[in-house]
Amino acid sequence: MASSAAASVRPPRPKKEPQALVIPKNAAEEQKLKLERLMKNPDKAVPIPEKMSEWAPRPPPEFVRDVMGSSAGAGSGEFHVYRHLRRREYQRQDYMDAMAEKMEERMRSFPVLSQHLHIFTKLEAI
Repeated sequence: MASSAAASVRPPRPKKEPQALVIPKNAAEEQKLKLERLMKNPDKAVPIPEKMSEWAPRPPPEFVRDVMGSSAGAGSGEFHVYRHLRRREYQRQDYMDAMAEKMEERMRSFPVLSQHLHIFTKLEAI
């Protein structure tokens, strides 16, 4: 028993030196503290987050089984279903408009690209 107890005893960890608690008073001091902490160990890899993917709405359903109007005849609960579907459709249309504007802006910033794209669209029409 004594041998198993001796084997489970771990060597003591080296103690970290105590650090004074520093509370930053403004954003510049906070940034300074973060930079100092990073520069304490310059060999350590810094995690750089990946760019988040752009939000896109869910695609519309392939087949809508029960098509309803805005009056939603049956009861008040159906109106809320209609309202939710309408809101999602408006979101989807706004998203498509924003993507079209973004594409037009890219075409304006790269005139050579827009000329090539214009030629390709003519070829697709043929």
